[in-house]
Amino acid sequence: MQVFFAPFYLTILNITAGVLAMCIMLLFGFGGYIWIPIILIIAVHIVLIIISRYEPHIDNILTARTMVPAKTKNIIKEAGSKYGA
Repeated sequence: MQVFFAPFYLTILNITAGVLAMCIMLLFGFGGYIWIPIILIIAVHIVLIIISRYEPHIDNILTARTMVPAKTKNIIKEAGSKYGA
């Protein structure tokens, strides 16, 4: 799934970060510079398009990477090739 030729989840993350930056700038009184996060959103989106051209499955790779379970700690080796906790 793509949004304007960029991976979907990375685009959502990009837009969310940009909107959050806009809200923070408005909160602290930098409303005159509100166009800066918009330019950053567009620039990062262009970078995402370039990256996705070279690695079309980057979104799937990052999504699968977050679903990998954590390694078990404190494993005690038992007889044979078994491990116990």
